[in-house]
Amino acid sequence: MLGSLGASIYLSFTAPDTAYYSIATRAWELAIGGLLAIAAPRKSPIWMGELLGIVGLLAILIATATFDASTTFPGYAALLPTLGAAALLYSGTHHSTVASRLLSWQPMRVVGLMSYSLYLWHWPILVFMRQLGYGSRKEAFVGIMICFVIAWLSWRFVEQPFRKPKTVWKPSAVVTGGVVAMVLTTLLAISSVPLNAFLLPMTDRARTIAQFDTTSARTEMREGICFLTNQNDYSLFRTDVCLALDSKRVNVLLMGDSHAAQYYEALRQTNPEINIIQATSSGCLPLLGASGERNCRKMFEYIVEEFLPENHVDMIVLAGRWREDSVEKAYKTAEKLLAHTNKVVIVGTNAEFRSALPRVLVESEIRNEPDLIKAFASPVPRQVDKAFQAYGSQRPEISYVSYFSTMCRIECPIFSSTGEPLIYDTNHLTLSAAMDFLKAAGPL
Repeated sequence: MLGSLGASIYLSFTAPDTAYYSIATRAWELAIGGLLAIAAPRKSPIWMGELLGIVGLLAILIATATFDASTTFPGYAALLPTLGAAALLYSGTHHSTVASRLLSWQPMRVVGLMSYSLYLWHWPILVFMRQLGYGSRKEAFVGIMICFVIAWLSWRFVEQPFRKPKTVWKPSAVVTGGVVAMVLTTLLAISSVPLNAFLLPMTDRARTIAQFDTTSARTEMREGICFLTNQNDYSLFRTDVCLALDSKRVNVLLMGDSHAAQYYEALRQTNPEINIIQATSSGCLPLLGASGERNCRKMFEYIVEEFLPENHVDMIVLAGRWREDSVEKAYKTAEKLLAHTNKVVIVGTNAEFRSALPRVLVESEIRNEPDLIKAFASPVPRQVDKAFQAYGSQRPEISYVSYFSTMCRIECPIFSSTGEPLIYDTNHLTLSAAMDFLKAAGPL
């Protein structure tokens, strides 16, 4: 158990995906439950049960309310909900406590009874919804309701009959049936690829789009060096590389989230006479006092409170996946940043799609449905862009560059000038598309 916990803590920082998915790094969580079942004291005073129940419930609620994408998990963080669950389970073993009575409430019991079915079904349903472009809050709520309905049906008509069969099957029949089911499932999985190719044959153009390489974006953004994600520790931020000033050239600071990082290489290539320095992190917008992931807040606090007061730059470019409620904050942030620079440029949000654009383009090509692309286009970025343009600024040192006014005078492009998809996922421009935009927008 201790070895599994140690591996979980170590790999959570060095190999987060392995730490999250490997049974070796999650076994300690199961082991705590096993240890509770076989080694927990058989008797305990009622006050201890009450205390453990409240503490356990609070631990779970705190983890639920405070853990987010920036939380290094499982690692140390998993101790809180895991030990909380163990305390909660043990608290009601010998006595009726406040926590046990709360969990005995019928709606809670129903969720608990079908929790395994809910665990099995929620992930594929939510993933398929996301792939199909459904991601708004209302759609997410509908998706959760669908998960509960299917989970209940699965619990009632699959899990319950299996656990409490009316007919007792011989062990050999159960094993045979299981083997047959696994073989049929394997054959179905193997045949799905050629069957899909037969039913929906790919054209050469669709195949080219499907093979589009999206991995280069990480290098272009300088991920893990000057662009931090929730998988990166703040210590990786290389200030000596990312914020190196050049006394012989104009120094431009690029600040923001991944929507700012997507412009770094494009800015560097389209403006070779300019020294682009970069402070970008996912998880929050480049706004003073913004909430969000720890790495992001820490980076922007450093830039505003330490770097800029000591290093005057010629221009600051703010870019992000803006929202309508961030318009006024963005302009006020720009006004305050003028104390450290001559000019602030706010770059508006770009086009977005409700599903990965290369996937939509392939489906559109295979099905010969060009209108499918428009159907998947998100209306939100245009609304945000209009709000930014309507607000404006009275300061001539602050300017706003609209993606839609620049690139969508008739219709927004779907491909860049080099023939690559405009966007490599749902909302990030490819390098060639970012360069097209910057060239069309003109000099900074």
